[in-house]
Amino acid sequence: MDGISILPTLTGKPELQKKHDYLYWEYSEKQAVRTGDWKAYRKSKDSAIELYNLKEDVGERTDLSDQRSGIVNEVKEIMRKARTESELFPLVRERKE
Repeated sequence: MDGISILPTLTGKPELQKKHDYLYWEYSEKQAVRTGDWKAYRKSKDSAIELYNLKEDVGERTDLSDQRSGIVNEVKEIMRKARTESELFPLVRERKE
């Protein structure tokens, strides 16, 4: 339901290609968001959000979450808004072993 047609790109008109404001995904209790040059990631619902500038740090080595709290807050809201709660796929606290 949230897809965008790639027909303009496939027909040689990339200038007409619409883009998502952000991409959101979940896997194994983790959440991630890509918006512009930024990628945010957290390991569980209650863990801190890590933030990386992929234009300058493609290897995701420098977490900028402490310096970019405004972007972290925006991403946190995206994570809240984009997620659909599900009994089958709960986002739970990280397990301690």
